[in-house]
Amino acid sequence: LDARLLQRVGHAANRAEDYPHARAAFLFVAKLTGRSEARASAANMALREAARCGSEWLANVAYEELDRVLSLPNLAPSIASVCQAKRQEAEQLRDRLAEEAAERGEASVAGCADEPDGARKRK
Repeated sequence: LDARLLQRVGHAANRAEDYPHARAAFLFVAKLTGRSEARASAANMALREAARCGSEWLANVAYEELDRVLSLPNLAPSIASVCQAKRQEAEQLRDRLAEEAAERGEASVAGCADEPDGARKRK
């Protein structure tokens, strides 16, 4: 696999608002190259999809992934700054979605097709 091609695929999918495919492409780039920017981009795609479909679970995934990126040694300050802002955004989204679910008397907010079955909690 060519990381540069996958990076272009990820950016094209992002522009098309196809966040799950963009995320998959960026995850492959991160795996192939070890680049923190690709890991941050994958986490950001999780955040965008969480916001689009209202998934508390996916917002938490984004938060945790951004937290891991921020713990990487020698992380460029520009990447760290973006990741800190996105992690705060993920935390706020997760908390808001959890509040909304609680107000409806639900244990969790489901809504994304890519959530594992265990993440979907029904009344």
